[in-house]
Amino acid sequence: ERALVILPGEVRAEVEAVAAADASAIESRDVELIGKVLAHRGRNYLLASAIGLIEPTTPTVAPAVAPAAEGAAPPPPADPSDAFLEGDDAAARLEAELLARADRAPRAVSVDAGVEVVPVREHRMHARRGHLRRDLASGTMIFVPEADGTGARDPQLELLPCAMLERLEAAASSPSAPRILRVSGLVIEEGSSRYLLPTGFSAPREGRGISP
Repeated sequence: ERALVILPGEVRAEVEAVAAADASAIESRDVELIGKVLAHRGRNYLLASAIGLIEPTTPTVAPAVAPAAEGAAPPPPADPSDAFLEGDDAAARLEAELLARADRAPRAVSVDAGVEVVPVREHRMHARRGHLRRDLASGTMIFVPEADGTGARDPQLELLPCAMLERLEAAASSPSAPRILRVSGLVIEEGSSRYLLPTGFSAPREGRGISP
């Protein structure tokens, strides 16, 4: 099984806040994660939407059965219609497994009062014009939105790893690649950091001028 890198979002912010206050509350614990698995250049990532801690359980010991008294009459034969229940190890194992799973139901990660959680906001971006550049320090791809009609420019967005990012990287490295692209995706704002999980892109169509 491959390790999953948890991407920025509400779940990661909560886990980091809990771990900062008490590392033992998260580390070396079994957890259950729900989210979307993404792949980029041979590595797996998780855009998590929920997390739960699996509580350890105490094994249940079956009560001992007293041996039959010496000389006692053997028990009467079971009803043939119930024969499939007698010694049905598969059913017993299934029942024990279901009970164990119920005892180990995940518990939501709780953030104690006073523990600061980095605020996270998410919104969709549709066909925003901009260009790509690679950050020389981290090696990540950055989307730089164009200024809007008022001249205001939105902050740059770090592209999160996924299959769509691979397609964007391939398109950007082509000699005939357009400098400006229209990019859509999920914007995640985590504190002062801003990320973009791309879901699509296209080259903008340039309109024709009208000659007199």
